[in-house]
Amino acid sequence: MNFIFESLLISDISKKCAKVIHFSEHDNLITSDTNSMGKSVLMKSLYHALGADSDFDKNFDEQNVLFSLQFKKNDNRYRFLRFKNAFAILKNGKMVDYINAKARPNLSLFFKNEFGLSVYLKNREETIEIAPPAYLFIPYYLD
Repeated sequence: MNFIFESLLISDISKKCAKVIHFSEHDNLITSDTNSMGKSVLMKSLYHALGADSDFDKNFDEQNVLFSLQFKKNDNRYRFLRFKNAFAILKNGKMVDYINAKARPNLSLFFKNEFGLSVYLKNREETIEIAPPAYLFIPYYLD
């Protein structure tokens, strides 16, 4: 599943500040000798940008934050933009999808159709349905 993260922009609209993190094409190790340096915010932001609803701490208001994740997959470059529960997806610089909160299952369908990735689970009615994108990445998420 070679998704190669290139950069993550975390932009707080209300505070008018932003941070860009660039990743190496090789292994990236995120460490710090102390707490409260942003390691968890970074990890949760990656997960959040890909469609999970991350549980940020009380000092981080994700409702005011624009997340922009750029990554490569095969010969294509993607950018996922997330603000609140709306997603804009760009492929090689062109917008290919816009998904709002009411159409959230479409994000899972995008992963299935574009990358061949999907997880199916039983719902409360005991029928099988496509799971939210968070289920695709949870095995790789460590915080």
